[in-house]
Amino acid sequence: MSPTQPLYSNQHNPANMSIDPTKIPSNPKFFDVGPVEKAPFIIGVAGGPASGKKTVCKMIMERLNKKYDTQVKLISLQDFYRELTVEEKELADQGEFDFDHPSAFDFALVEEIIGGLLAGQTVHIPSYNFQTRKRNPTSRTLAPPDVILFEGILLLYPREILDLLSMKLFVDVDSDERLARRVIQDSGERYHLPIEKILNQYVRFVKPSFEEFIQPTKKYADIIIPRGANNLPAIDLIANHIDDLLKGRASSTNVRSGSRTGSRTGSRSHSPTVRSPTTVSTSGLLRSQSPADFVTSPVRLEYEEAESPLGKIKKSTRRQNSAEVLGTKTNLFTPVPQ
Repeated sequence: MSPTQPLYSNQHNPANMSIDPTKIPSNPKFFDVGPVEKAPFIIGVAGGPASGKKTVCKMIMERLNKKYDTQVKLISLQDFYRELTVEEKELADQGEFDFDHPSAFDFALVEEIIGGLLAGQTVHIPSYNFQTRKRNPTSRTLAPPDVILFEGILLLYPREILDLLSMKLFVDVDSDERLARRVIQDSGERYHLPIEKILNQYVRFVKPSFEEFIQPTKKYADIIIPRGANNLPAIDLIANHIDDLLKGRASSTNVRSGSRTGSRTGSRSHSPTVRSPTTVSTSGLLRSQSPADFVTSPVRLEYEEAESPLGKIKKSTRRQNSAEVLGTKTNLFTPVPQ
C-alpha cells in the first residue's frame, strides 16, 4: 500500500485508508486452502505504542489455556509493515520515517489473512525484518485455531478489518508511562538508540500519529482496558467471557449433534442449559477489587450513583457496549439498541 505522502513529513495527511476488496489481488504465497469445522474467534487488541498490548494478549492466553482446552494464537501487526523503498529505508535508518502512520502497514494483506482464517484456510504469517526493512523469506504457517489475538497500534483503524473482528479491545495507558517504556525499550539491547533520537522521533512522529490515528479508534472498541496489563480484574473478566463463548459454542455443537442422533434413533434429546455468552460472572472479583479496575466504556459520559457490594459505584445512564456492574454480574457485550 503506497503512502499518499512522504511518511517522513511532519504533517500527517488523514487519507482515506479504506480497502476496496475488489482491488485486493489474490496472493497464493500466503494461502493454502484447508477445511475447518468452525471459524476462529478473532480478538483485535489496539492501543498506543508501548502500552503493553502484547503483554495483555499473553496474559489472556495464559488464562484461557488454564481454563479451557483450546488453541490460542497471537499475531502482531508489526509483521505487516510494508517493504520500504531504497529512499524510505535510508530515511528509516536516519530516524526520519514514520512507522506509526497508517500507510506504513500493508492493511490489504491483513484483511486477506483474517479473511482466509475465517474461511477455514491455512495461512502464512509474514515476518518483518527491521534491519533490512523487508519481509523475511520464511513465514509462519497458521491453521485456524479456536482463538486469535491480533495486536497492533492501528488494528482498529481500517473499517474493513473492524468488520472481521469478533471482539475489539483498546489498551489505555497514560502517555507519560508509554514514553518511559519506549525510552527503555529503544535505548536497550534491541535498538541502542540515543535518548535524543528517541525523543525526537516521539515528538515528530509517535505523538502526532497517536493523537491523529490511534487514539480516535478507541471509540470503536468493545472494551477499554485502563492501565493495561496492571488491570488484572479486567483481564480476568475478558478471559472469562471468551471462555464462556467457547463453551457455549461447543455445547451448541454437541446439542445439534445429539438432536440429529436422537431423531435417527427415535429418542428425545433435551438441550442442556447453556449460560448466556453476554453475561460474565464476577463472583469473588467484586468483593475484593476497586470499581476503577473494571473495564469502562469508550463513550461513557453521563453517570449516576448505583449500589453494589463495594458500596456506591458509577453506573452509566447511557446504553453502551461496555461493562456495567450489576450486583454480582457484569454485562459486557449487549449490543446497543438502535
